[in-house]
Amino acid sequence: MPGGLGSSVSVPLMTKRDRDGNEVTLLQWSDLWADMSYRLLSEDLVRDVRVRTMWEGVDDLGGAMFCVGVQQGTGAFVTVAEPATQESAQQTHARVVTIVADADSTDLLRHITAQLVA
Repeated sequence: MPGGLGSSVSVPLMTKRDRDGNEVTLLQWSDLWADMSYRLLSEDLVRDVRVRTMWEGVDDLGGAMFCVGVQQGTGAFVTVAEPATQESAQQTHARVVTIVADADSTDLLRHITAQLVA
């Protein structure tokens, strides 16, 4: 059975990177990931919507280097974008802040998603 016990199929580890894109060891990554001041790139409150951009440091399929998320009121944070570089994360964050500032608060997540795709 492929992938079962005793299988020779190997699963590659995800590449971990710091905010500048340099490859780091799992131990270095875990130390950085535990430091909220390092992980937080930007955070803005626009009316009742918090826009937060965080470094995640996972450079692989299924992972994210950065996450831009929004939280409306006391709701859950929802990831709206996963930029690959710090520069694109900062640009996306600024764009989401502008979208939120200009948007009607009804169906905000759909509006943000549509604007980011456009």
